[in-house]
Amino acid sequence: MGDEAASKTIHNQHALVRNLGMGATIPEGSTGRMGSEQKARETIDRLLTQAGWTVTDVSSADVHASRGVAIREFPLHVTRSPAANAVEGKGAEVASGRSAPQYADYLLYIDGKAAGVIEAKKVGATLTGVEIQSARYAKGLPGTLPAWRRPLPFIYESIGLETQFTNGLHSGFGQAAARDRLIAGDLGAPDVTDETS
Repeated sequence: MGDEAASKTIHNQHALVRNLGMGATIPEGSTGRMGSEQKARETIDRLLTQAGWTVTDVSSADVHASRGVAIREFPLHVTRSPAANAVEGKGAEVASGRSAPQYADYLLYIDGKAAGVIEAKKVGATLTGVEIQSARYAKGLPGTLPAWRRPLPFIYESIGLETQFTNGLHSGFGQAAARDRLIAGDLGAPDVTDETS
C-alpha cells in the first residue's frame, strides 16, 4: 500500500471511529498493521475470496454486497483487563483496563449481520495463544450494529496456512465437525441457524 493509500485508509478509519461514537483515534503517522502479518492476510484474503466471501476494507464496506462479507481492520469496543495487559505485554498506558480502540483483522458478516471475527497472525505464531484476544473481539461489536448473536459466535485465529476455529453456537460434536470442515479447507460461510430452537 502506498503512502497516499495508507493515509486515505487511516483517514477513513478515523471517520468510522467518530461515526461509531467511540471517541478513539489512530495515532498520526500510523499506516496500519501491515508488517509481518501481511503475508498471512494475503493468504486469508485469497482463501475467503475463493470460498465466496467478499473481502473489503472498512472504507468501502457494504455488508449486503454478498452473503458473506469480510471487513478488514474493523474497530471494536474492547475493554482490556490489567491482567490481560500484563499477559500480553502491554504497557502502563493501557494497564488501567480502560476501553481502547482495537481492530479485528476481519469482521465477518453473513446476510447483513455480524457473525464472527478472524484474528490474523504471522506464520509461526501459536494460535492458541491468541484465543483470549479474539474472544475479546467477539464481545466488542458496537451495540448499534446488527449481529446474529452477542458475543459473536464464530471466532477464528489464522496464520493463513493454519486456522483455528471456535464455534460459539454448538458444543461437542457440532464444534468438532465445524473444526474438521475448516481444517479440510472448507472456509465457506457457516450455517448460522440455531439448531437448539
